[in-house]
Amino acid sequence: MNSRRKSNASKSPDVTPENARKPTAKDDLAKIECLHHLFAETTGNDAYLLRSLKDAIEATAAERGAGTLDISDFVDAALRLREEPPYGESACGILHIDLRARGFDPLFVQGELVAGLKRIAGQERGLVIVTGLRRWVLGGRRNMTARQRKRYDDAIAYIDDLAARWNTPSTELNLIYL
Repeated sequence: MNSRRKSNASKSPDVTPENARKPTAKDDLAKIECLHHLFAETTGNDAYLLRSLKDAIEATAAERGAGTLDISDFVDAALRLREEPPYGESACGILHIDLRARGFDPLFVQGELVAGLKRIAGQERGLVIVTGLRRWVLGGRRNMTARQRKRYDDAIAYIDDLAARWNTPSTELNLIYL
């Protein structure tokens, strides 16, 4: 008699802190790019200084028991550092839109972006950092399908268009998708 066994290979394991995704070189590059935009006036193009700043933020988080920071938590920590003197008096307004918990909801993004752009209106430069979009599109997968790529590109185009419509002419606005 043949007995059929059910395979557990297709089931995905639950994500716990022990088996969470380890940071990659791509994550490090995204963090350094974020710091480059946030602290450009201070660091210039000094890669060593940017790496040291990234390491300092991560070491501080580890000392406080936060462990390894994902990109959204890292951006939050960098923004808190950016608000401290002497950086707080800068002519650059910064807005962080975190899509981790909410996902990409056009009405939510519109509300967050418009409210944030109103806050930074009148600044010489503005920086919008969008985190969590790629993770929302991938839905836990590693590679994008053609449909997911279109969804991702459409979401970016929507945010870009919205930012262009609501930005003031006097503000030079940059958008970063991490």
